[in-house]
Amino acid sequence: MLRQTAAAHEEALMYRETLMSELAQLTQRKNSINIQGRALTEAEIRFVTEVENLEAAFYNLDKSQEPPRNASPQKKLSWHTAYRDALHALSQHTQLLLRGEQ
Repeated sequence: MLRQTAAAHEEALMYRETLMSELAQLTQRKNSINIQGRALTEAEIRFVTEVENLEAAFYNLDKSQEPPRNASPQKKLSWHTAYRDALHALSQHTQLLLRGEQ
């Protein structure tokens, strides 16, 4: 179980790093859209909203979650697996936005 927990932790770190890079790209595009000197199209508004939702979801996941300290090995594994899966889901969503598939 310790190996599974370590593997889930390593995968979570990988997804987190990738997600941070992807979110940085999306945030840059969002900021470019927001500084337009014209009214935004519906697609641009939708994109900006999606990026802001992803940024908030990542922030909430990353900042409000802490791995259990004095928990059973099973609870630690469950936590790391859930955290990894949540990061992976956010990363998949960012990849869709980066490809323009909202």
